[in-house]
Amino acid sequence: MERNNTKYLFITIFIAAILWYVMFVIKPINFWLEMSLSIIFLVFISLIVDKKIIRVDKITLKNIVIGPCEEIYWRGFIQNTLSKKLGENKGYILTALMYAGVHIITGNMMLVIAALVCGIYWGWMYKKQKSLSSVIISHAIWDLTIFVLLPIM
Repeated sequence: MERNNTKYLFITIFIAAILWYVMFVIKPINFWLEMSLSIIFLVFISLIVDKKIIRVDKITLKNIVIGPCEEIYWRGFIQNTLSKKLGENKGYILTALMYAGVHIITGNMMLVIAALVCGIYWGWMYKKQKSLSSVIISHAIWDLTIFVLLPIM
C-alpha cells in the first residue's frame, strides 16, 4: 500500500523554509556547512517517506553534495509526490513555484528569480526524462559556475 506523501510534503516544505531562513537571515554557522546539513536532512526525511525517489544511475557518496541532494528532494520527492497527487503538469509547476518560494525568505530577489527559472528548467527535465541523472548534473554545473567559477557575491 502506497503511503500518502502529501502531509509529509507540506511538513518538509515548512522545514525547508525554516532552514533557509536560518541559513540566509540568521546565519549562525558557515553557509556551506549549514546548506549541506540542511539539504541532507531534507533528503533523509524524503528517503524515509519514499525510498523509491532515487532513480539515478550509479550514485556514489562522493556525488552527494548540495545540488544533487536538492534535486533528490525537490524533483525526486516534492515534484514526484505532487505529480502523482495533482497530475504531471500541476505537480511540475507547483514544485517550481515552491522551490522559488522557499528562496523568498533570503530577501535576495536575484536568487528567487534564479531559483524560479532553474526550478522550471530542472522540473521540466525531470518531467520529461523521469530520471534525476541529467538534472543532478545540470544543477552541479550550475552550482560550480555561480559559486566557484563566476561567483556573484
